[in-house]
Amino acid sequence: ERAFVAIDLGLGADFVALRLAEVAGASLAALACFVYAARRVGPTLALAPAILLLFLGTAWEITVIPAGIANTWCAAAGVGALLALEREDRRGDAIAAGLLVVSIASWTLGVIFAAGAALAIALRPGVRGRIWVAALPLGLYVLWYAWLRVLGPEAADVQNIRAINLLLVPSFVAQEAAAVGGALAGLNYDRDPEGLFATFSTASAFGAVIAALGGVAILAGLRRRGLSAGAVVALAMLLGFWFVLALSVGPGRS
Repeated sequence: ERAFVAIDLGLGADFVALRLAEVAGASLAALACFVYAARRVGPTLALAPAILLLFLGTAWEITVIPAGIANTWCAAAGVGALLALEREDRRGDAIAAGLLVVSIASWTLGVIFAAGAALAIALRPGVRGRIWVAALPLGLYVLWYAWLRVLGPEAADVQNIRAINLLLVPSFVAQEAAAVGGALAGLNYDRDPEGLFATFSTASAFGAVIAALGGVAILAGLRRRGLSAGAVVALAMLLGFWFVLALSVGPGRS
């Protein structure tokens, strides 16, 4: 209403508030990533993923525009929830549950963070007393989705989830790994894009090679250090995210 009043009065409208919300979300997501990584590999190495998230040049069209608010706040709250769980006390659990609600309410990816939180809790003693931290936000999501179904199939099937896409999961995961590898290395820039959605996808001849080398490095690290609970949660969340994305692949969603 205020925006329309401003236009009617000839004052114009501005996106300052939305831009500030986006800057805050992107900054918090990078900060949460830095803290999460610093606890595991030290502050120096943790700068690498934090800086990538802070600037993320290859994904500006979904990150540094008002529509990206959902993405950044979902990630910031999701990683923040995982950090809060590491306190292993009641206050930390309450903070984690609240952040997971914010994450899911921001974007559906929050469901993956909640599932990761549930797995993190399951890998520690005292599961029964803490599982509510993930069950509460997931339960709210289920209630919301049930309410969405009441509105009609047109509203509920926007994500285009299809069971037949289960056959595409292996291929999709391989292509996602290659796309991520090329994007992280900055070698996915297309100098001559073709098609309407060309600028919204990433492909690189180097991506598959980089992904394969990255996979080998991860396996070597796990073999040397062992499979920790944190590694299990991180890998499960990544593969779970790609799995869910594979189910929704369709026209315009490559």
